Amino acid sequence: MKLGMNGLVRPGVWILMLFGASLAACAGPSLVVVGDPILPAPEIPQLEVAVLDETGVPLPGVIVDYSGTTVPTNHEGSAFSAWPDRAVTVSLSAPGFHPVTEVVAHLPTERRIELNLVPVILTGTVSNARGTPLPDANVVLRGVSVRSDQRGRFVIERADPGLVQVERPGYMPAEVAWKGDSDVVALALEPRLIRSVRSTGPGTGAEEWDEMLALVSATELNAIVVDAKDEGGQVFYGTNNEDAYLAGAVGSTFDVAAAIADLQASDIYAITRIVTFKDDKYARAFPEIAVQATTGGVWEDSGGQAWLDPSNEDAWTYPLDLATELCEAGFDEIQFDYVRFPTDGDLESAVFSTGYDENHRVGMIAGFLQEARTILNPLGCAVAADIFSVVLSTPDDQGLGQRIEELSWSVDVLSPMVYASHYDSGWFGYRCPNEFPGQVVAFALDDVADRLDGPAILRPWLEDFGFLSGPLRREGCTSTHSPATVRAQIDAAESRADGWILWNASGNYSESAFEPAESE
Repeated sequence: MKLGMNGLVRPGVWILMLFGASLAACAGPSLVVVGDPILPAPEIPQLEVAVLDETGVPLPGVIVDYSGTTVPTNHEGSAFSAWPDRAVTVSLSAPGFHPVTEVVAHLPTERRIELNLVPVILTGTVSNARGTPLPDANVVLRGVSVRSDQRGRFVIERADPGLVQVERPGYMPAEVAWKGDSDVVALALEPRLIRSVRSTGPGTGAEEWDEMLALVSATELNAIVVDAKDEGGQVFYGTNNEDAYLAGAVGSTFDVAAAIADLQASDIYAITRIVTFKDDKYARAFPEIAVQATTGGVWEDSGGQAWLDPSNEDAWTYPLDLATELCEAGFDEIQFDYVRFPTDGDLESAVFSTGYDENHRVGMIAGFLQEARTILNPLGCAVAADIFSVVLSTPDDQGLGQRIEELSWSVDVLSPMVYASHYDSGWFGYRCPNEFPGQVVAFALDDVADRLDGPAILRPWLEDFGFLSGPLRREGCTSTHSPATVRAQIDAAESRADGWILWNASGNYSESAFEPAESE
């Protein structure tokens, strides 16, 4: 304690001492000096912005801008910000939605507003080079995948600007940069231009297979057709289909995985050929799905071969199962041969399970191929059908169940077998049509040009062999097969179709008829 000069306590010092003592005595009572009351901080009101989609479902992750301050909506679709006691401009933005701006003049009583975002909807069309709509094209935008409908149309909701990519088996992929400044895009796909030969595959022998691969690599060829099942029902690979073994059909001669690896290593388009309804082995093993005879038992054609009944949908399962297996193994295209009703033999004694009039025949063949497309297109495989060339130039199905107008909608690729040597005298004005193979190919393809109502690619089979039928021989015709006649066919097809395939039963092709491979 300090005293003043007069011995008295100096004013103010005593109070400080008492205050200090109170601080030191933490267990004792405190001395509080009461002044003006301390008021709690005023509550700052919050504005909740609830963001919903067009159906009223909350949208998380939407960026909410409160006059320059941005806050994302939470998992319940709401964002909060302090109310500044003045009008606020609220702006919303989210990928795939149209932006929204709302001026909030006064804080609502409930301190909450709801705003709906409207999705950006991109519509488009996919067509081929002829302008024909392409159904079942796969359209992708920023990871969102949709398929075009039967009229080639597609819709992507909540579309965010980016690269629109389109793929369809049998066609080259296409893409277009969409900036979001329009809600409509149109894409046209170009068919893959396939120039192919046919092989029985590696089963012919390693040397022959290597020679075939070398031929393709050295020339304009870019594809090989490999037989998977032949006209007798023989299956050439180790299928996992148990019924094929029960039918005694499996004579494994090549390794599918190895063949695919060889083809892919050389960037060769891989096609496999499946003989479909002409199948003596399977029809006899499972007669309930075979064409029946009026006299009982299984019907046979003029060559003594039994057929699966194309009008019985249960008979579709086996070839479709093989096709699925081969597609999943890596082939790019599944080609169905003998995808028709039988025409040789006593057809009056043949019994088909669900009918045999022309419209029924046409409907069943088109239905089978459409089912194949439904299964195989999503797996990435194109579906092709080998057809008789006579139907290119006639309005009816010729008893085959093959009519161009319907087939052009059912498959990705139509491959008519335009072999001049198989035409009778008088066709296209020629006494010996086999002597004019290039002209025959031109006439046949010209006949079908206006009948392709659907999007099917036209890729004919051409002949690289010498053959003279009995009727033509009796007419005095001669075989004119040569590299020059092969090239004449190729040139006719190049100007009228989207590629071609050459047939030679033994795999010996006229290499000099081919253009050399383009140098890289």
